[in-house]
Amino acid sequence: MIMRHWHNPFVFNSNFFNSIKDCYKLKLFKWSFFLIISTYIPFTFSQENIIHNEPIKPSRIQPYQAEYSIFDGKKKMGSALRSLTIKNNQWLLTMSTEISKYFYKLEFKETSRFLTDGFDITPLHYESVTKRSFKDDRIITSQFDWKKMLEIGSYNESEWHINLSELVTDHLNFQHLLRLKAPLNLREQQIKVSYKGHIDKLDFFNEGYEKVSTEFGTFDTVLWAQQIENKGDKYFLFWLAPELDYFPVQLAQFRNGKPEGVIKLKSLTYLNDDA
Repeated sequence: MIMRHWHNPFVFNSNFFNSIKDCYKLKLFKWSFFLIISTYIPFTFSQENIIHNEPIKPSRIQPYQAEYSIFDGKKKMGSALRSLTIKNNQWLLTMSTEISKYFYKLEFKETSRFLTDGFDITPLHYESVTKRSFKDDRIITSQFDWKKMLEIGSYNESEWHINLSELVTDHLNFQHLLRLKAPLNLREQQIKVSYKGHIDKLDFFNEGYEKVSTEFGTFDTVLWAQQIENKGDKYFLFWLAPELDYFPVQLAQFRNGKPEGVIKLKSLTYLNDDA
């Protein structure tokens, strides 16, 4: 489990109180107190409490095609292709993964079609196809009808209907939402994800800056880590690079506290914007 340490914004050090005492002796307590407070507050209050003069905009998003390498420790065990295109103002995000390990082979492809408006994502259609050694193929689809506030989905031959009361994301585009909101520099984000017929609330925490080395280069990134309730649960980590408009340069999936695979950026090509 990812552990985080919080500071108490109301705990001041001894120098703070000594400064107040000295100012009182000089009969300048009132004005000096104001100056001291204004000096300490920016360092003691969390960043989401700071008022910004300029409105913060979502990350600049443009169509792209990216290639990743997948590692098990230092050993490469697969590759992934990720692309984002736009047509008729609808975005299409695609992620294809191939992994081979000993006699086991996995092919997994997800597609998500959605709309964006500021910091909001409106999913329209989701589909994933999983092909695995020794197991049957798995196909999952979700169709979102926002006029009826309804999701109709299927998992192989099973079907479900979910009445929606608010916006949700799907199993792929929640990653895009995390990127959209990254410039807000929030402490945490809770994202509602619809998958396999139920809606989960995923909690992500901003773990600060980390330097990440990839085949595409070395980047200063912001690490977003998913918080879990049970040690055995699966969880994700995303390293987003501000200099690439918070593009995910590294991703990792953990289970039982151990990485199941680390995905590192190998190449990134921006495509023509065909809105």
